[in-house]
Amino acid sequence: HAMLDNAMATVDRMIVNGIQPSIKIANSLLKIFRKRTWKRTCLKDAVQFWNEFILNPTYNLTAHLDAWTYNRMIEICLECESQLMARKYLREMRKQAIKPDT
Repeated sequence: HAMLDNAMATVDRMIVNGIQPSIKIANSLLKIFRKRTWKRTCLKDAVQFWNEFILNPTYNLTAHLDAWTYNRMIEICLECESQLMARKYLREMRKQAIKPDT
């Protein structure tokens, strides 16, 4: 899971350097997961990243979640042929009253 490790290591380095993780950074790191070819691993890593980083109360990112972040995640789900996960994020997005991009 080098991809997930790299993303989390990047986050750790930022925190050490006093940089508060932002949703922009989360979005950039999500892009990394789309470059993966191993579909199952890619989705698993992306979901783990979402849960450990984006939903982590320490970073306070959930309040700043935007359509872009959700759309990246939904794209990853669809690329990994997981309609079920894509729908899960779509539902969450609607719950947050975030308008999906078309």
